[in-house]
Amino acid sequence: MVRPNPLLEVYVAEKTAANLVAARPCCTDRSHRPATRLRIQLLRAMGRCGEAIREYQMALASNRNWASAIGHIGRCKIYIGPIEEAIPLEEQAIRLSPRNSDIGLWYFRIGQVHLPQSRIGEATAWLEKARSAGPTLALASAYALKGETERAVILTRSKPGSWSSQALEAELYSL
Repeated sequence: MVRPNPLLEVYVAEKTAANLVAARPCCTDRSHRPATRLRIQLLRAMGRCGEAIREYQMALASNRNWASAIGHIGRCKIYIGPIEEAIPLEEQAIRLSPRNSDIGLWYFRIGQVHLPQSRIGEATAWLEKARSAGPTLALASAYALKGETERAVILTRSKPGSWSSQALEAELYSL
């Protein structure tokens, strides 16, 4: 007897719902910017990064300075490749909008690209910059790969932004 998998059922339901929303007329009207953004985000969330990249590029034709779109194209490149193309896109987003609330994510993605390419020092530097956005597990991975296991363990002990993480940060930088 095959047991039902509730997580799989939720996943299938979410995918189905996302497909239905993405196909709605309000989401397919390219002149409606919020709907276009929603549609592209849904495509990306559904793992349809190739389609999302094409949609982001069409949207960028009318607004070349949409930093978040450029960053999301970089994110898609991380997923489907070539991964090296992600870094210039994320750096372009940072240059276009250095005060954007997504900047921590852009830093994180650059670090994320460096890690599997064994550029641990560069990954650590970018992940340190991204730290304010909270991706400390990736930073902990970089420290562990550098052989700095004490720092890695400290980073995995608390959630970013919590009161205890401030104490752990003090401990981390005292090493």
